[in-house]
Amino acid sequence: KTIPLSSWEKLEDNLTNSEAGLKWLSSERGIGPGTAQRLHLGYVQNLGNLAGPDGADIADKGWVAFPSVEGDKVVSVKYRSIVRKKPGGFARQPGMATALFNTETISSFDPVFVVEGEIDCLTLEQAGFHSISVPSAGTKLTPDMKDTLMLAECVILAGDTDPTGSAYLEKLLNELGERTYLLKWP
Repeated sequence: KTIPLSSWEKLEDNLTNSEAGLKWLSSERGIGPGTAQRLHLGYVQNLGNLAGPDGADIADKGWVAFPSVEGDKVVSVKYRSIVRKKPGGFARQPGMATALFNTETISSFDPVFVVEGEIDCLTLEQAGFHSISVPSAGTKLTPDMKDTLMLAECVILAGDTDPTGSAYLEKLLNELGERTYLLKWP
């Protein structure tokens, strides 16, 4: 299932008009409205049953929507509660693909930084670096996802340094091979 990007504009407008959503992005995450707009972030006040049992108590308290855009279509949507991360602070739109976030930033003339998390991706993009996010540290990249990453001049793996993240980055380094580098954060 996909959503035409033109239909997604309603959720983008929701974020533009949401004081709570913009405040969370800015004060809690350091993300400005220009970056949110450029990456098509949206906002949903009430996620309903998509919040699941762990998020039922916060389902109506506001959610930022992170779309994975391919061409003129949204192919995947991940939601993040503005109230809390865990438990129940994440949800995915059912029936959609598992996709990389922000692939439209990839350029054959520039490196791309690969992170695990949309907020990390937004932070790097806002600082002027091309960045994409994998869906999670457990995601096995498809051949198409790998091909998309390798369109960049080079790939810099810059994900989390916890044990799970480090193991995942080492695995990606071996899978992607040529023109792929592992950034070791201090």
